[in-house]
Amino acid sequence: MRKPIELKKGAYCYYDVFQGLIPCTCTKVYRENGRYMATAIITETIGAYNEGETVADFAKHIVPIKALFYRNGQARLKSYRVILG
Repeated sequence: MRKPIELKKGAYCYYDVFQGLIPCTCTKVYRENGRYMATAIITETIGAYNEGETVADFAKHIVPIKALFYRNGQARLKSYRVILG
């Protein structure tokens, strides 16, 4: 059986924004007002996002690298679990 894909502290991720997928590392996953939130540190300067910058957003915008795959030339996402911590 395959190990499920998880978004948790220390995971390598992409921050999904209008400029594309920005590489980052997840530093914290928490719940706020019933919604999953995540904090990440950007690992590469792309557009307006600079390396070392900290971003906080909904967990659905911070995607584990293993959840990303391509079909017909378009990026798609597999389902993944959000682990608090």
